[in-house]
Amino acid sequence: MPGLSLVKKTKILIPRRRPEFLRRQRLIDFLHSRIDRRLLLVSAPAGYGKTTLLVDFANDTDFPVCWYSLDGSAQEPRTFLEHFTACIRQRFPEFGSRTVEMLDNLTDVGEAGLDAILVSLVNEILDEIPEYFAIVLDDFHLVEQSTAVTRFITRFLEDAPENCCLILAGRTVPGRLPIVALAAKQQVAGLGSNDLRFTPDEIQALVQQMYDVHIGEEDARALAQDTEGWITGILLSTHQLWQGLMEGLLRGRGTMTVYDYLASEVFSKQDPKVQEFLLGTSILDDMTPELCDAVLGTNNSWAVLNLLEERNLFLNRLGTEGHWYRYHRLFQGYLVSRLQREQPARYAELHRRAAAYWEGQNDLPQAISHLLSANEYAAAADRMERIASAMIAAGRHMWLMQWHETLPPEVWRARPWLLVHTAKAYAQYGQADMALSLLDAAESAFRQATDAKGTVNVAVQRGTIFRLQGRYRDGAEECGRAAMLASQMDTPTVAELERCWGICLGQMGRLQEGVEHLERALQLHLISGGEFNAALARTDLGAFLERMGRLEDALEHFEKSAAVLRRARNPSELANTLNSMGVIYYYRGEYQRARETLQEALQAAREAGSGRWTAYILAGLGDIERDSGNSAEALDHYQKALALLDERREGFLTMYIHAAQAELYAALGEPLRAHDLARQAREQAEAHRSSYEQGLAGVAMGLAWLGRDAARA
Repeated sequence: MPGLSLVKKTKILIPRRRPEFLRRQRLIDFLHSRIDRRLLLVSAPAGYGKTTLLVDFANDTDFPVCWYSLDGSAQEPRTFLEHFTACIRQRFPEFGSRTVEMLDNLTDVGEAGLDAILVSLVNEILDEIPEYFAIVLDDFHLVEQSTAVTRFITRFLEDAPENCCLILAGRTVPGRLPIVALAAKQQVAGLGSNDLRFTPDEIQALVQQMYDVHIGEEDARALAQDTEGWITGILLSTHQLWQGLMEGLLRGRGTMTVYDYLASEVFSKQDPKVQEFLLGTSILDDMTPELCDAVLGTNNSWAVLNLLEERNLFLNRLGTEGHWYRYHRLFQGYLVSRLQREQPARYAELHRRAAAYWEGQNDLPQAISHLLSANEYAAAADRMERIASAMIAAGRHMWLMQWHETLPPEVWRARPWLLVHTAKAYAQYGQADMALSLLDAAESAFRQATDAKGTVNVAVQRGTIFRLQGRYRDGAEECGRAAMLASQMDTPTVAELERCWGICLGQMGRLQEGVEHLERALQLHLISGGEFNAALARTDLGAFLERMGRLEDALEHFEKSAAVLRRARNPSELANTLNSMGVIYYYRGEYQRARETLQEALQAAREAGSGRWTAYILAGLGDIERDSGNSAEALDHYQKALALLDERREGFLTMYIHAAQAELYAALGEPLRAHDLARQAREQAEAHRSSYEQGLAGVAMGLAWLGRDAARA
């Protein structure tokens, strides 16, 4: 899967410290004095020196600092997790092998996947990193709106070992993190724009140090007031320009901002060839001499980059030994804006050249990004089609969703297969309505082109969405329509169709039909070499066979599925399968074997971060201990399971546990407590509407009331 899972090393390198920059000791001391907190925040608008401060801090500490420069792509959970893990590995090379392997094998970086990675990451920190260290996430505002990322950071702040401090730098205070709760525990501290503003004394020292120019106290106060202590407004200058710029700045600039004035003045004083280089390379977020040469069609970029670094034209070298560079984001923004305004044709051509370079490096996502900037929508969509399937397989759903928002509708409508893959991405993120809308558009295009294979794939995907929504009848009908064109499908697609159809029919109570379809799905997956998908089909098949009373057949499928899932290191699916196996052993009275199987299932559920599966497995363990006469252990398991449940979403299991607790307390001679729990179970049972859940609720209620009546007798 070239170009889809590579970590960009430029994002995990600490920018090199410029020795001529003023060292702001008061702020460095603030961070040192509070480094024992779980979270440090550095929040201020652009240009206040947040990154420079943290680079100074990283170079001033005796303990390791891991660094991750965030960008928009980090909103994708898999991209964020890859780089978050890699930034720690950058400082601790022996760290993270288990987490990386799990992430590589994880097909779904959803809620359970995020929790699984978190558990693995925290455990590896405990096992591999004994010393104190910090993790800096720079430009956190770029990912703050990602629910998945903020959820991961929240959990990391809760679970991370005591030897780790997280430092977030961004333009806003991250309101979606539990800052109030951390503050109540004195676990958070921060610096804001008022703290980061340069004082008149610091301005005098900075100008003297960098430019060997003395400015008086009155001029320093005026500059501090005019720039609000904004470091970029002070630093966007060079030694030979400073005196003239100072005179013009203090005289007044009309409606121009400090930044625009100084940036334009600095730019206008450069040699025309340097100006051309600055504008031409401004389209690159991170750059090497080789990349600059490819974009500009030159062979001397190395020399120009060194010249810019010497002149302090807001160019930062990344790392201590590498050849990657990055402009200060504000200066880059000024250059890009000027290039777009004055040379729009060149702006587009430069992006096309950058796209060609990255395509030659087999990095299609970066190539696509440049093509979109050049408004080369058709070319970008062509490349999206080439990697869309791999993007879905790699779990990079958000990229497809973001591209969908960027491309004009007429471009999407001409590429129905891209619509199908993007629909899968939206469905994965729970946006079923958008997914179904895209599938409708894809189906219209396929029918117009008389593409039967495409039409069938739409039907299969639509049926899968209906199944996940619990719309089993709609899902079965969709699969039935698709089956009439089965001859147009490849084997994996037919297998996917049969599995979806079987699950829908089985959930509708048509168990035998469901089993027949799932058996066909299993055979087709085995024929096509899809061992993992065959394991999932076995688990589904075993569940329906169990409901039909065919316990031995069910157990055989569960055992074969578990063997594959163990090799695949998929803890979520393994927890599901092992739980079903444990229940069958319990039904057969093999309590010790059931207990051992459910303990393995419990470990897998916790590794997957699945509270739901953990609760179901704990309830099963409670049943075993109850029937083994271990009442205290049973009640402990039941109570732990209840603590994990959201009653609105898992009302059935909540009801079942209350009924089981009622039975236990009745047997223990506590009728009042048993009566109260039985009443709760009855209310919850009445709240359920599906016939299957009502039937199970009735069984559990009967047990509860029997136990109570026996206790009374």
